[in-house]
Amino acid sequence: MCFLICLQANFNQILSQVEENLRVALCVSPRDSCYVHLPLYPTVFKFASILWFESWPEETLEVIAKKWLDDIPGLSDKLQLNYSNYFKNVHNSMRLYSER
Repeated sequence: MCFLICLQANFNQILSQVEENLRVALCVSPRDSCYVHLPLYPTVFKFASILWFESWPEETLEVIAKKWLDDIPGLSDKLQLNYSNYFKNVHNSMRLYSER
């Protein structure tokens, strides 16, 4: 009997921690079919922070990519430049795709 009580207490503690710490990121384009169905679930908006993404300047994208790539040991400057350009292109491609 004690085992079941302890098991239930542990489960309740884990469930409580999940409820307090769970975060979900949902990225949806306003032109996407999923976006049309979101108003059917008002709870999604009730407990959500909605962030509208704007386009970023090219140099900002480069600076952010460089900052993250600086932490990788042994990465040459040429490779770092190639990766930062790649990340910048992915960001811009996704922005253009979402505008269609």
